[in-house]
Amino acid sequence: SMSNNSNPNYFRLGVFVLGAIGVLIAVILIFGSGQLFKKSFMIETYIKQSVTGLDTGASVRFRGVKIGQVTFIGLSGDIYEDHIPFHDRKQYVVVRMQILGETVNEELIQEFVKNNLRAQVKSQGITGVNYIEFNFTPVAQSYPPLVYEWQPKYPVIPSLPNQADQIIE
Repeated sequence: SMSNNSNPNYFRLGVFVLGAIGVLIAVILIFGSGQLFKKSFMIETYIKQSVTGLDTGASVRFRGVKIGQVTFIGLSGDIYEDHIPFHDRKQYVVVRMQILGETVNEELIQEFVKNNLRAQVKSQGITGVNYIEFNFTPVAQSYPPLVYEWQPKYPVIPSLPNQADQIIE
């Protein structure tokens, strides 16, 4: 009868759909979340100026090479200073970044900072999309790291003002 006829088709369709879902999951695992299996660590920086054009997902580069991405942008007033009276807050922009690669320890980062490693917001030109650039820079001496009283959640790499703000200063 008819019902016997249609069952194999439903069965085939079911197998096909399950197969398609399986393939989709495999593709997502292989391409999408290679991120999940890579080693990574978090760092943060504090910025006094506006970070317009910098968004979460923005790339983090070292000498132009992508080494990670911005995962969080917020204000120190909300994160670290919520117990301090409003007018006493520093209100820095807190930028947290996920850096791909072997985890480095706090001492190594402090060593880098001593050797003038700084973070700087740079613009990609006409697109207005910004990114964070890390570099060892002699200019670091002219810009003492921003002062803060709180205990940072992640190792801190001090920032440099972006070029426009440097010129203004």
